[in-house]
Formats: sequence, C-alpha cells, structure tokens
Amino acid sequence: MDAFLTYWTSALLHPDQRDLASGRLETELRSVLHRRGIEDKRYGNLAALTNALPDLLRAEGFHALTGVTTPLYEFMLWRSERKETFEIPLPSGVESVEVIFLSDFVLRGWQAYATCGHYFSSGWTTPDKIFCMSDAYELNAEPFRISLLAHEGQHHLDLRRSPSMDQTELEYRAKLVELCLADTTLVNLLRAFSSQANADSTSPHARANHRVIRDLTFQLQRATKGMPALESLPSADIQKAARSLLEESSRTLLPRP
Repeated sequence: MDAFLTYWTSALLHPDQRDLASGRLETELRSVLHRRGIEDKRYGNLAALTNALPDLLRAEGFHALTGVTTPLYEFMLWRSERKETFEIPLPSGVESVEVIFLSDFVLRGWQAYATCGHYFSSGWTTPDKIFCMSDAYELNAEPFRISLLAHEGQHHLDLRRSPSMDQTELEYRAKLVELCLADTTLVNLLRAFSSQANADSTSPHARANHRVIRDLTFQLQRATKGMPALESLPSADIQKAARSLLEESSRTLLPRP
C-alpha cells in the first residue's frame, strides 16, 4: 500500500514524470518481494509484477485488483466476498451473470485516493463476472439495477461477443443502455454524463460521456427539428433515441448472434 500511495502522489502531482514514478513503484514492489523471500525475476516488467500481486495477497487473506485504470497503475484491496447470480434485462435480451459482492475494503484505488474518497469505480466487469462494492449500492434501488447491473451486464455481453472491443466503445454502449432503461435516475444520468464529458480526456469514461451527449443531442435535434435541452424532453424520447443509437452501434460493431 505504501508503495502505491507514494506512486499515486508523485504521478498525480507531476504528470510529466509518470514514467519515473512507475520506475520507482517497480523498484519498491521488488524490494517488498525480496523482504518476504519471494523471487521476483520471473516478473519481467511492472505490468507482470502488479498482475502477480492478487495471487500473492490471497495467501495472506486479501483480495486485490491490479492492472491499469487509465492513466495509472491500479491497486484495490479488500477482505471479503460473496457471490450471487442475476438475470439482467438488457435491451437485447436477458444476460445471466455471476456478481461478486466485495466488502471490508482497505484501499479503493487511485481515483478514491485522488478525490479523498468522493469518486471511485464501484463496479467492474471481467469476461465471466461482475464485481460490485457492497456498500456503494442499495440492492433494491434503481442505481444498482441500472448503473451497476445493466451497465456492467452490457459490458459482459459485449466482451463475450467482441473481446477486443475498444474501452471507449464499451463505455459508450453501456451508458446508452443506462439511458434506455433508467426511469427515476434518467435526469441525474444526463447531468452526470454532461458534467463529466471530455472528448480529449485520457479517460474512456469521459470520452464516452462526450459521445453519448453529442450523439443523443444530434439524434433528438433531427427528431424535434431544433436544438433540444435534453433534460426538458420526455423520458420516452430520451430512451427511444438512446435505444436507436445502441442498435446503430450494434449493427456496426457486433457480429450477428
């Protein structure tokens, strides 16, 4: 943890020196392994080294997420998990997915660190599972059903059908799914996507937000023959336009089922 906290601090305060910060992180992680009598030479670079950490930590009673959450190396650490299977209704059908609920967090990753715990990824997807921070959602509320299950369920479906799909495209499609299905949270989703949109960002989420708002505005502008204020339009119009954009994306990107 100390190694990652030091790395994040340096990389965030001095983005022009991130390569140097990554080098120091690798040196410190190798030092940690040496002190514990673990041979590190089989891990040829920092990516391989961080990818090995979850298995090493599991032996000590912890679960971990590593890899890269653009643009920094990621590290989340928690103690407990439970499993449950959900049948997730999506615009294209029902997706059956195992959800792993995570609890007893020690560290929630670099975004939580950078924002003093105000913003972090509360769920993510692998090719066969969805992971969810248990304390981030009420399980009977729309944010869980739409922004976690439906969003990550669409990732699950897309990765199953197109494993090499670009990260921005994955996020774009999952955010459209949220807008297709949302009811009470629809306006809040539009506001969040608008406020966090950035076409030039290194974050796939920010780029996807920009595309969603841009394409939705254009789609509805054609339908209303004017420049709409998205939040003022009927929910059914937003949902219909989002579904149309998702279907257009599917025709372009996905193989036929």
